[in-house]
Amino acid sequence: MANETTADHTNLPGLSSSVVRPVGLGQRSPGPYSPRFETRIIIDLPREDSEAINQLVEETGEDLKEIIQKALALYKATKEAIRQGKVVGIASSEDSLETQFVGL
Repeated sequence: MANETTADHTNLPGLSSSVVRPVGLGQRSPGPYSPRFETRIIIDLPREDSEAINQLVEETGEDLKEIIQKALALYKATKEAIRQGKVVGIASSEDSLETQFVGL
């Protein structure tokens, strides 16, 4: 089949070597567990980032997709709050900001 490449995903939990078919926006991704229209994205990460994701998978019991979706939701909410002139960060209580997120 054209445009197929073999990819080794053994460094990610639950994934093994597989054939990756490019999937565009609005196309159904291949496989029996794809009930929605989805896009497959393949990225190269530094080892430290890959290890951090693997640690989150182990600690939370969530899969890679869930972690990425939550990170994206947090990033989007942060960008929107900053756009509105709000301060985003970490606080020990509602009225004391300990760490402000900058550079997002």
